[in-house]
Amino acid sequence: MLKPVIVGKSKKPRAIKNLDTLPVHYYNSKNAWFTRDITMDWFHKKTVPEISRYQTEVLKIPDNKVKAQILLGNCPAHLQVEQLTSDDKNIRCMFLPTNTTSLIQPMDQGVIYTAKRLYKKMLLHEILEVEETVAGEEDRRRQKTLQNLKDYNIRSMIFNFASVVKDIKPSTLINSWKKLLINEEVEPDTAELETEDFLNTFHQGGENLTTLEDIELWLEADEDDMGFRILTEEVIVESVIAAENSETDEYEQDEVDDSIKSKPKLGEIKDHLNIVLKYVEDNDDEKISAYYEHLRHLRELLIREINAKGKQQKISSFFKPVNESVP
Repeated sequence: MLKPVIVGKSKKPRAIKNLDTLPVHYYNSKNAWFTRDITMDWFHKKTVPEISRYQTEVLKIPDNKVKAQILLGNCPAHLQVEQLTSDDKNIRCMFLPTNTTSLIQPMDQGVIYTAKRLYKKMLLHEILEVEETVAGEEDRRRQKTLQNLKDYNIRSMIFNFASVVKDIKPSTLINSWKKLLINEEVEPDTAELETEDFLNTFHQGGENLTTLEDIELWLEADEDDMGFRILTEEVIVESVIAAENSETDEYEQDEVDDSIKSKPKLGEIKDHLNIVLKYVEDNDDEKISAYYEHLRHLRELLIREINAKGKQQKISSFFKPVNESVP
């Protein structure tokens, strides 16, 4: 699978400004829609090199033998086929017929459906507090969930979505082609993605008033979002002006308040990290134990930062009596 593409509104969101690499290709546009410029850049600067690298390095195909046909849905955000062809003509795009999305387009035969549900499942796991409270203690799950939701930002979304794409089963991708190739209907694999599964997760988080109807509305809320629109002349002009002004718009406006929030003390972070390290050290699961070295390295960096910010005391200062008047 190709590296996913995310289109946001801000050119340089605060939450990802310090990241040199992302698990997705990130673009921006005024309305967070795909545009022709984005499609052109994605094809020539991202997709062609990515396909060439995969075929030469993984499949061991000679560089001059690299070939690929990319099928795209027919939408206004795409360009002419001639514009979406590599310089050597060996990697090119082909548009599927218009108005055939639900009939034959592979991505609409369970792939998008599965990706959306996997993402919403991961979103719930990240923000919902499901830890049961001890008898007699106040149930603070709702307050913690609300705080987790406030802290959820575009960085969280990007990394969660990239993880979701990796979790899509090969069988889901294989089945998505059956309608187009052999005219066979295949139902999406909804294991652990049924409405009842989401309802159980909500109830585990203390949201006992949530109903199946609520879950269905939430799961289907974005079914009609195509990711693009047919732009009028006025909207095109606005987009150009916005793109020019966005050169100085480095951060998302709704995240500016993040800098005002009080940050946890480095000592507190180190204490929590020690607890996590102890958990990993005592765990028999190899997948969890694999993070031990990385966590130790993180703690080492944290300790260095603490020492750099703290005042260096002479060793003799530790031996001074508490009361200076006492000999």
